[in-house]
Amino acid sequence: MSIDVRSLRYFVAMVTTGSISRAAAELHIAQPALSLHLKRMEAELGVKLLERSSRGVVATAAGQRFLAHSRDVLEKLRFACEDVREGASEPVGSIAIGMPQSIGMALTPRLVRDVIRRWPRLHLQIVETSTGHVPSQLVGRTIDLGMTFLRDKSSGLRYRGLVEEELVLIGPPPAGRHKTGTFESRNIRFADLADIPLMLPSSQNSLRQVIERYAQQAQVRLNVLADVDSIPQLIAIAGDGLGHTILSYPSVVDALAERRVSAVRLVQPRPVRTVYLCRLENIPATSAMTAMEALILSTTQELVDEGEWPGRLVSPIRQRPSMKAVATR
Repeated sequence: MSIDVRSLRYFVAMVTTGSISRAAAELHIAQPALSLHLKRMEAELGVKLLERSSRGVVATAAGQRFLAHSRDVLEKLRFACEDVREGASEPVGSIAIGMPQSIGMALTPRLVRDVIRRWPRLHLQIVETSTGHVPSQLVGRTIDLGMTFLRDKSSGLRYRGLVEEELVLIGPPPAGRHKTGTFESRNIRFADLADIPLMLPSSQNSLRQVIERYAQQAQVRLNVLADVDSIPQLIAIAGDGLGHTILSYPSVVDALAERRVSAVRLVQPRPVRTVYLCRLENIPATSAMTAMEALILSTTQELVDEGEWPGRLVSPIRQRPSMKAVATR
């Protein structure tokens, strides 16, 4: 028996599910047939690929190496097929983009709207994830593009800075005189946060790490009453007046419009964090990926220009790209 694409798919399914029976169900083949297929693969390769137990199957050291090669071959085949299908026409197939919730609040509605209108043959999947998981999800090929606040030069990823977004102080809703959905007129010095009770994400969260760096720069000890790793809960706590929090503006734009919270700019220093767009460095981009990258860039610029995403563009573009170059409208 020669090792073919079907063999690779079967093997990846067995390792991913951790069970020959579950893999057989997903692949819609009989379990005995899949077990026989595995035995023939191991015989041809001359190594044991999976260890079997009452709990299921686990890849051996050789199996782990074969798994990495299998995924790489299958991914390159997928890219090749999609690239040929697309040609010079509109993007087709599917593309998955992973991003933290705070970025998704700003980008997702417009990305989904534009993809549906322009590229009906392209299936867009938005995956809500934490910024720390983006590199592993790209390497594991569960997403094609990622949005993150962290740049890891040793990760094998290609990063492109999008925007330096502003972080703002969030508190209870303002009095009736304030305009809906905007900042209060006053600013607060970062050093003054020492006297303000705060609820922040835990120290493992990238946002908390950014805030702590600015606190160190301002030589201020933050008064953190509790760690809360949930944006909706932080917004609710701030709205109830139990404490203030620090979030990006897109995270609270809806709550501001609904007058559930207020936002105040921080100064001296003004805290910002960089949003990066990233993908695997050693995988050629399909036209779908190129089109989505262009759309993300132009959408980000729109949001910044309209004041919906306060910050500074890192990768400004002079005008919204013509979709004719990457798709038919």
